[in-house]
Amino acid sequence: MSVLAIVFISLILSNFSNKTEAKTFTLKETTIDDIHIAFKQSKLTSRQLVEFYLSKIQRSNPILKGIIEVNADALFLADKADQD
Repeated sequence: MSVLAIVFISLILSNFSNKTEAKTFTLKETTIDDIHIAFKQSKLTSRQLVEFYLSKIQRSNPILKGIIEVNADALFLADKADQD
């Protein structure tokens, strides 16, 4: 499963009720456009975004049982994306 698939599925499962600070960017009731802007302005990294969603999956999935598998390389791929 790709990092984008993980993020997309997490968006569906999440109502963004949790708040994560990444410099001055807040992942709470945000939009994909806002995430793209935060990336461009270096207020958010791919790793921070993936960590946020992996945390959401870890907390929500035991109840929702919506994720079958999480890419074990998700953080590695996020770090690689940040380098590009």
